[in-house]
Amino acid sequence: MATVDILLATYNGARYLPELLESLARQSHRDWRLIVRDDGSSDGSLELIQKWAEDTPQEIEVLSDGDRGLGAGGNFARLLCASHSPYFAFCDQDDIWLPDKVSRLLEETVRAEREIGSDVPILTHCDLTVVGESLEVLHPSFWEQQGFTVRGLRRGAGALSVRKSLVMRNFVTGCAMMGNARLRALSDPVPPDCVMHDWWVALVAGFLGEIRTVDAPCILYRQHGSNALGAKDWSYLSVLRRVLARPGAALERTRIWLSASRRQVDCLLSRCRSELAPVEIAYLEDYTRRHARNLLSRKTFLLRHRVWPQSSVRALIMVVFM
Repeated sequence: MATVDILLATYNGARYLPELLESLARQSHRDWRLIVRDDGSSDGSLELIQKWAEDTPQEIEVLSDGDRGLGAGGNFARLLCASHSPYFAFCDQDDIWLPDKVSRLLEETVRAEREIGSDVPILTHCDLTVVGESLEVLHPSFWEQQGFTVRGLRRGAGALSVRKSLVMRNFVTGCAMMGNARLRALSDPVPPDCVMHDWWVALVAGFLGEIRTVDAPCILYRQHGSNALGAKDWSYLSVLRRVLARPGAALERTRIWLSASRRQVDCLLSRCRSELAPVEIAYLEDYTRRHARNLLSRKTFLLRHRVWPQSSVRALIMVVFM
């Protein structure tokens, strides 16, 4: 069994896959296997990977379940279910991994297990360099671009405010994370009602274990027209421009996001209630019921719970739309 399962979800990614696969082949840590699931590509993505597999010594498994059109979250959920190695790492089809990405994330994850035990769900994630379609650097730090002020989430009462913040905004990027077997066991199956697979896994790690960081970019995070999510600018000016360009669409997106995050928290309570502290349960339940509260209760939610969603822009959005 390989040490690390790299879980690659593909869909019409033939344009960028060769560079991604080449970066995997250059990883300094060699004890990994690649598990691939294609979501119904029509551009030869799967054939490209199969051809590449013929010339690489790494173990490669292609999932063929006959389903298609599951979307990024559903695709990664199937991959997580197929993983059985001690550690796993999500992989996007259009990025480039720096040669020490696997080794650095693995080193920190193993260090955490030695300190607190392998029976604790542990997630380690790194910063990313944001690049354009041709790999030109757009921002040297994704964390700085997004205004992430929290690097990690250690267990203990002092981390409660960070866990509360994680409910409203995910600061863990799927392609930049690695998790241990215990995290996979508690996260799988990924609920169909979750917002996205990486946010769900981060919530499980944040509330039941630890989130640790490698405070350096280990991946080139490519931005192009087909990104599922991408690295949006969350400055006041950029958000205002997006809202003014399509105010109706912006309002609807926010409402959908708030509703989806509420359902995701319901899933967390259903799956993990017995392992949560009473103060955590009270906060999560209040979050899921906030839409049914009176206007004053909704607007003062952040103040009452002393929670700050990582940026003033996000906080303003929460106050306006809650």
